[in-house]
Amino acid sequence: MKRLPWQEALLSKLWAETRLPHALLLNGQTGIGKRLFAKRLAQALLCQNRLDNQEFCGVCTQCTWFDAGSHPDFYCLEPENVQDEKDEANQSRMILIEQVRELCDKLALCSHQGKLRIALIHPAEAMTVSAANALLKILEEPPQDTLLILISHRPNQLLPTVVSRCRQLAMQIPDRPTAVCWLREQGVAQPELALAQAGYAPLLALQSERQEAYESRRTLLLKLAVGEEINQLELAELCQKRSIEEALRWLEYWVYDLLLYKFVKQTRYNMDFLEHIKRLSSSLDASALIRYYRELLSAQRLSGRPLNAKLFMEELCVSYCRLFTQ
Repeated sequence: MKRLPWQEALLSKLWAETRLPHALLLNGQTGIGKRLFAKRLAQALLCQNRLDNQEFCGVCTQCTWFDAGSHPDFYCLEPENVQDEKDEANQSRMILIEQVRELCDKLALCSHQGKLRIALIHPAEAMTVSAANALLKILEEPPQDTLLILISHRPNQLLPTVVSRCRQLAMQIPDRPTAVCWLREQGVAQPELALAQAGYAPLLALQSERQEAYESRRTLLLKLAVGEEINQLELAELCQKRSIEEALRWLEYWVYDLLLYKFVKQTRYNMDFLEHIKRLSSSLDASALIRYYRELLSAQRLSGRPLNAKLFMEELCVSYCRLFTQ
């Protein structure tokens, strides 16, 4: 399991506490290692020969089971594909009430090893409203020797009643030198650029270094840079070739840089497209750009819910193209 250097201080702070809460809510930006942190914590808590520094030993029976994904007292709840019956193109990934009820039933039983039971829910905002309400019962009356770890990229989408029953642990993006050093150790050729393109989230930067992701991003940004001659259907088709979350992220960073350059003559995310951004920024209306950026932020909040992905992205692309006709 990867150990991320920017998490050491937070993990040490957590170990220093005399007692862990019954429910932890890890929140923060996508791509900073929240899931790795949660699994590292869980394995250490389940390890039967934990080291002096509170790390798991990696060789005991408990660790062997955990590494194999078969530990009987560790449960991982993640989304299932949900298909809208009215529209075959309308797919999303949600955590359903049946999944939460099954988890609650398992946690109501005795531990297989007679010790702690841990449940990881990732991402917590993928729970439907009914699933989140079903979880409330176990959050309000947690079984003995049970720890719930909820991971959220967008905690504002969670029910307030769920949030209020968890100990929140905000996880920040690492400082730039630490992240760049780590990416360089992973073999990333241009760590500074990769980090910026990924919104300063190191794990996303590592993924975007793959040739396929690199080429997809570059192709999309070149299309966005065409300006008033852009073909909105071609743009929408390019966006649909990637996940909604990824396409939205690239769009958001692109528009953010257009705004930033317009006001302070700098870019934050797309340093390799500086000349394109400089040219476009001067020709676009600031108010229209701000409105479109807000539209993208609203779209981010909807991206994890059931929707028609094709129509969703087409509408955003039409709005982008409209910037050049105002």
